[in-house]
Amino acid sequence: MLNVGDDLARQKAYQRGATSKFDKDEALALIRQSFRSSDLEYFDRMLDEGGENEAARLLFRIRQSRVLGNQVLAALERKIFRKYPKLLAKEEQPQPVADEYIYNTPEAIERRRKEHDHLVNVEIPRNSEDIRRAAAMGDVSDNADWRSAIQEQSLLHAKAAQMAEELQRARPIEPSMVSTDHVSIGTRVTVENTQTGERTTYTILGPWDADAERGIIAYVAPLARALLRKRVGEEATLTHQGATTTYRIVSIENALAETTSGS
Repeated sequence: MLNVGDDLARQKAYQRGATSKFDKDEALALIRQSFRSSDLEYFDRMLDEGGENEAARLLFRIRQSRVLGNQVLAALERKIFRKYPKLLAKEEQPQPVADEYIYNTPEAIERRRKEHDHLVNVEIPRNSEDIRRAAAMGDVSDNADWRSAIQEQSLLHAKAAQMAEELQRARPIEPSMVSTDHVSIGTRVTVENTQTGERTTYTILGPWDADAERGIIAYVAPLARALLRKRVGEEATLTHQGATTTYRIVSIENALAETTSGS
């Protein structure tokens, strides 16, 4: 009976297309069955068909599993790392230093996380369905819909991987982190153009917070970089598109400071 189950599991794995939706429960069940029969051929096939992104997701899932023993886990990890050495290289990289973090408000980080989840759980599965529909029409060699969907698949997976990597580096900007004795991330700074006398107020936050219409600029923007670490009364010079402008710091406030309802 067990051999029959193993055969059925392998047959199902062989039928799995390269664009099929990842099913963690099914994958783990098939892994357990294949270990009973000492046959990991289907697991190798899964790695071949799924690609690096799918392998990374599978690695995460098997590490989360409570039913795969340490020996089994180690064997699967070795297979994944042999097939995709870049995944091992990423794990061996040192933790990011402070200037490699991406600082944003908690709200912006949450918005970004929801965008990533929508991409992974809605857009990518929808694209996979488009590919399956186009492939079902027959010969794909002259199928414009299929080629377009395949190209989109590559872009979507690359975008998802980049967003996931950025979210790992994301750190929240908290009110207690903001110093107002100089311009820093999380401050609201009013500057005066020394040539025209015009005053403008900017809030310096993260790249996911930036909103030009509301005067919110990212701390990595050229103007923000010119202003950072400057104190009230000091000047900052910015050269943009051949024009040089000098700003004098008029005031600095904590843009994230909690305020009472009566303020």
